[in-house]
Amino acid sequence: MGSESEILRNVSISQFYSGKSILVTGATGFMGKVIVEKLLRDCGDLKRIYILIRMKRGVDSFRRYQDYVEDTIFKKIREIAPERLKKISLIKGDTSQENLAIDPSDEEELIENLNIIFHCAAKAKFSLPLREALSFNTVGTLRVLQLATKIKNLLVFSHVSTSYCCPNQRILEERYQPACEDPYKVIKLLQSSRESDLDEIEPRIMKGYPNTYALSKIFAEDLAHSFRDRIKIVITRPSIVTSAWKEPYPGWVESHKSGLTGCLMAFGRGVLRTVYADPNKMIELIPVDLADNAIIALTCKRALMEGNDILYANINTIGLQSWTMKKYFEYELKLSRKFPLDLMVWYPYLVVTKNWFYYQFRRVCYHYVPAYFGDFFCRLAGEKALLVIYQRKFDTAMKTLRFYNTRDFFWQNDQFKNLHKELSEKDKEIFYCNFEEVEMEQCVKNNVMGVRKFLLKLNDEDSLAFRRGVLQVFGLGNTLVLLRIPIHGWTAPLRFYS
Repeated sequence: MGSESEILRNVSISQFYSGKSILVTGATGFMGKVIVEKLLRDCGDLKRIYILIRMKRGVDSFRRYQDYVEDTIFKKIREIAPERLKKISLIKGDTSQENLAIDPSDEEELIENLNIIFHCAAKAKFSLPLREALSFNTVGTLRVLQLATKIKNLLVFSHVSTSYCCPNQRILEERYQPACEDPYKVIKLLQSSRESDLDEIEPRIMKGYPNTYALSKIFAEDLAHSFRDRIKIVITRPSIVTSAWKEPYPGWVESHKSGLTGCLMAFGRGVLRTVYADPNKMIELIPVDLADNAIIALTCKRALMEGNDILYANINTIGLQSWTMKKYFEYELKLSRKFPLDLMVWYPYLVVTKNWFYYQFRRVCYHYVPAYFGDFFCRLAGEKALLVIYQRKFDTAMKTLRFYNTRDFFWQNDQFKNLHKELSEKDKEIFYCNFEEVEMEQCVKNNVMGVRKFLLKLNDEDSLAFRRGVLQVFGLGNTLVLLRIPIHGWTAPLRFYS
């Protein structure tokens, strides 16, 4: 195939996926769903996409599958080639269950027909108990790897990890990073009948890791490394994935849990008014379409490469374009006023500080005091009192993100930086992944507009009405200032303290 950098230049990515059968775990998640949509739209000659779906919150797999194929994300496909949606096949299963809880007949179909696996399934919740994080993210990966070894014509296993899998390292290189403990021994303890077995080693294995998610992902990578002689593997490590730059729609986002979406909604409504972070820290965001295009292209590349070495790729913007936290939040705040959200409780305003004591002072004065007053009046009006509950959730989030918000991370990202140059001219257009072409202002604007359009279902007419409401709230704040009522921090726009 020539040198590694020439592999993709001499092939068509769409042609590579033509006639292939693909399994996507985590297909109902943010990144997984975009991968499925992209493959169906731009690799329309693929044979089939199997999606692994489990029962969730009392809704069975088949009902979730029906809702899935009717999702808004597939609107373009319904318009240009609706028959392609019939290529999505349901596999009832659960990565947290033994043998993935797959029916034997479904497993046999996968063994006979599957060519490519995209393993995107993960619980990206930082506050998970260690046992739950390991069960889903680590053992789940092992089960998918074990299935992969049974596939008769598997070309490549594509594992989606995270750039934050080794947060205790100053520089994360694009290579194998061994876990702090043998993952097989940890899994054996996990499956032990005694809770104390895992509890005894938790302080030791958690040393240097800010949360169980990061730890579970490096264990998963270590497990994948142990399979390198049996199957071809590519491991991609995206940083913070945010709303789409261009596809499937500019600003497309599915959940408030995606990237910084929840934070944007909170301070856009005036609820979140203080963030604990270093204002001068570089913020690492990657639009979901660029990340997934890179994953699709790198998966093709690894399938065509020779040898047993795992292809590692850190998908982030180090050395490309990066904004500081200060610049990012300044622009987000500007857009939040120009395109306000619904249910606004106060004029959008934010303080970003890395002084922990000052943050605690503001947390009490400008989060909890107004929240308790707000809940009091909600109860008087017979409404649900939710503000204090929301503030407690913000507190949990800030504690979790404290580690990340106050330090810079450095990742080698040669694979991602050079990927665009390796593509053919046609694929540069279809599977665009050159972050240097991204207009950051437009990208951030897409975040705000995507929240309005896809999460809150707001339109331009709503903007006019909400902007009048913003002016009224701002006018009320200024009136209180003129009356010398002490509301420092309630109307000022944005301040940063280091």
